[in-house]
Amino acid sequence: MNHFSGRIPSSLASLTFLRKFNVSYNNLGGPIPTSTQIQTFNTSAFEGNLKLCGAPLPNKCGSNKGIDEDDTNNKDLDNEPHQLPWFYIFTALGFIVGFLGNMLYVMVTMRINTMKRRLRD
Repeated sequence: MNHFSGRIPSSLASLTFLRKFNVSYNNLGGPIPTSTQIQTFNTSAFEGNLKLCGAPLPNKCGSNKGIDEDDTNNKDLDNEPHQLPWFYIFTALGFIVGFLGNMLYVMVTMRINTMKRRLRD
């Protein structure tokens, strides 16, 4: 289980080099993309995804089959907004904090050196 959710991307339909494919027991919904290869996988590769429909599964897709009303009212599963990865946020934050910390260190050091010179004179 990978904790996948949403729909299976339609771009997978164009892949021709898959030997194994298993998305069982995730939170996938909607129709399985039609292609020559994805339909050749056993139904066990898709089991545990109660909202999934279409070949090779026995449950056929209707107009809203496999999609909750909440999903159709709130968002289109194919067009979810991309989330900014936390890695980039924390990298930028670390850079900013490091830069400002170094600038503060340089300014304080310069101020201390200036005060030492004045005291010597």
